[in-house]
Amino acid sequence: MESMKMNRITRELAPAIPMLNMADWDWTPIASVDLEFEGEKKSVNIRLQGAIAGMSSENLEQFLKEISSFPANRWTLEMQDLKVLSGLGVRKLVRFAKYLRRRGFELEVRGVHRNVYAILQDANSVQQFAWMN
Repeated sequence: MESMKMNRITRELAPAIPMLNMADWDWTPIASVDLEFEGEKKSVNIRLQGAIAGMSSENLEQFLKEISSFPANRWTLEMQDLKVLSGLGVRKLVRFAKYLRRRGFELEVRGVHRNVYAILQDANSVQQFAWMN
C-alpha cells in the first residue's frame, strides 16, 4: 500500500500593504495549491483567499498556468476565504476551468464566500464549475 504524499505551494498574488493593521491582513490576495498523490489518485486542491482584483488577477492567471500541467485526475477549488473577486479574476478562473474541461476534468468548487458566489452569478459563470454538495 502506497502512502499519501502531499506538497503545498503558496504564493501572494500582490504585495501586502505594510501600513494596514493586522485586522486587515486577510485581504491580501493569496493562492495556494495542495498536491496529493496516493497510488493512482492524484489531486490538486487550489485555495484562493483575500481580494483578487487588478494586478493580482494577472498574477492568478500566471499561477494557474504554472499548476495546469500537474498530472492530476481531480481538481478542486476552495474560495470560502476569498472575499472579493473582480470581473477579470472571474474570467481568469473561467478560462482555467474551460482548459481543464478540454483535458477531460472538471474544476470542483468545495467552498465559496457568499460575495464571490454573487459575483459569479452576476457574471453568469456559476455553470462553468462543478459544485460539490
